[in-house]
Amino acid sequence: MGAERFESAATNMLQAACVQLARMGCIVFQYDMLGYADSQQISFQRAHRYGLMGPNEPTTQTGWPLYSATAESYNQSVMAIQTLNTIRAIDVIGSLDDVDASRMVITGASGGGTQSFIAAAIEPRLTGAFPAVMVSTGMQGGCTCENACGLRVGTGNVEIAATIAPRPLGLTAANDWTKTMPEDGFPELKQFYGLFGKPNQVELNAFIHFPHNYNHVSRTAMYGWVNRTFGLRLEEPVLERDFTLLGRDELTVWDDEHPSPPSGIDFERELLAKWAGDIRAFIKPSTSGEETQNKKVVQVLREGWTTILNPALAIVSSLRVTSEKTPAASIHAALSTGETVGRLSMTMAGIDNDENAQRNEKSLVVLALGQPTKPLPGGRKTWRLQTLDDVFKSTSDGQILVDQPRPAASYTYGYNAPQMVRRLGVLVALFDEAVKTTDAKITVSTDAEHAFFATGLAMLRPGKIAAVSIDGTAQNLDGFFSVANSITDPDFVPHSLRYGDLPGLLRVAEESGTQVKFAE
Repeated sequence: MGAERFESAATNMLQAACVQLARMGCIVFQYDMLGYADSQQISFQRAHRYGLMGPNEPTTQTGWPLYSATAESYNQSVMAIQTLNTIRAIDVIGSLDDVDASRMVITGASGGGTQSFIAAAIEPRLTGAFPAVMVSTGMQGGCTCENACGLRVGTGNVEIAATIAPRPLGLTAANDWTKTMPEDGFPELKQFYGLFGKPNQVELNAFIHFPHNYNHVSRTAMYGWVNRTFGLRLEEPVLERDFTLLGRDELTVWDDEHPSPPSGIDFERELLAKWAGDIRAFIKPSTSGEETQNKKVVQVLREGWTTILNPALAIVSSLRVTSEKTPAASIHAALSTGETVGRLSMTMAGIDNDENAQRNEKSLVVLALGQPTKPLPGGRKTWRLQTLDDVFKSTSDGQILVDQPRPAASYTYGYNAPQMVRRLGVLVALFDEAVKTTDAKITVSTDAEHAFFATGLAMLRPGKIAAVSIDGTAQNLDGFFSVANSITDPDFVPHSLRYGDLPGLLRVAEESGTQVKFAE
């Protein structure tokens, strides 16, 4: 086909790339993705094929497995582990005396391409990235190692890759899902880089006559990109020479003195349980007066919950909201089909001749969610939630997953908000209509079951809600999201435990100026 020049490179394209880059004067570090070569603590079948195609491995006293509701609630996924591995690799490489840490780039193809642009998007120490045959507006990543809950809700790989700008970005396309990039995706990237005044810092090498690959033709484009990015002043095209192919015994890092570490499903459970322990220890409020650490933790919680909740705002813009004045004031949120998915009803605390109400237009407005048991504070207006439905109807068995042979949560929630967040969007739409003509002080009174919606509303509409009053105690809300034992559970919210469960959300709301009270 003309894809390779030498049998050695055709046998192992990764060795070929490492050898050639070293010959160009670069220090090259190749690390194994999970399940490949020496990285067997989590097997290839678990990392890339979900393990067995049947039910996931059970949770035991030692911990829980990947793909479980608990793992996804802690943001524990194959993609997360691989990305952490990449960051640690950068840590190690950047610490070496003979490495110029200001000139480090990353490259990979297919799933390695995904890891390349994801890593460069979040890691400013990378000078640039060359993800081959991956970035496109079409298929976003077919493997479990390329998907994570929340990653592509309302966005996609082209936009994620654009966050690398204005650092150098090199791409290749082939006769696969990337074949449309010359017309759809790359022109937009070029335009975006132009906003930085560096349109030539992004390039696309489209070799559509080849199937999905990282062959010599594509690697040659990468060598030229590295040559220009690092200013190596080599004559282009930089072509490979033949090399001696090394085998397993020469390349493995494990030997009698350095035996391979534990692996298997028991290791997986223990790893995730320890990881979760580190997360809980980090976000636990400091009682020793370490204000700087507390501020850092709250910032992490705020960024996390903002990411979880923001998809609700897209729901708001998709709904049609109407008000009815008679026989009782009410607000309806409906789909484009006309189906009502939410309703508020309003009662007036004072009548027209109530002099106090007439004088004080800024008197309290109350929003009641669920069935709070404590008396509501007196106010000029009280809105009560009547219905709050899911805009994407779920079955009686819970949330619907996309049709995928590997039933991992990331294939559904990587692109779609969970049911709780979609319902929150309905509430926000109703709330906006209810308060659009008032600047009154608003308090939300809620039972424990609706505490997430009350606090999420305060997060998404900061400054509008002065207080949230919740039935019960703070301790009653700890473990609010941990009750979800399935990724189809109606209460399952990915990453919720990673950011402190509902108490973490309450903490952010308080730090943002909303008073949180418990009506015990």
